[in-house]
Amino acid sequence: MGDNVEIDPSAEIGYPVVIGNNCKIEKGAKLLEYSVLADNCVLEMGSVVKKSILWEGACVMRNTIIERCVVGEQCSVKSSAAVFDGVIVDPVRRNES
Repeated sequence: MGDNVEIDPSAEIGYPVVIGNNCKIEKGAKLLEYSVLADNCVLEMGSVVKKSILWEGACVMRNTIIERCVVGEQCSVKSSAAVFDGVIVDPVRRNES
């Protein structure tokens, strides 16, 4: 686990996972097995990440599920989405810094 990581007590963290620096995992979020969060990632309330990789600055918004996916640098997966099976979220639309 990296430095300056915020994990809500109600969040679920599986094994094995990697959590980079300055990540935030909000209330009820789940970071499940074989997942990687690079630096500065956010899992918003109720989101689920399983067997996926989030590059630096990626955000999985509220009540979203991603499984077996890659989320590119500074990309967001919008609220209430479900993304599965090898989808790569490309940095076409970047987060505002």
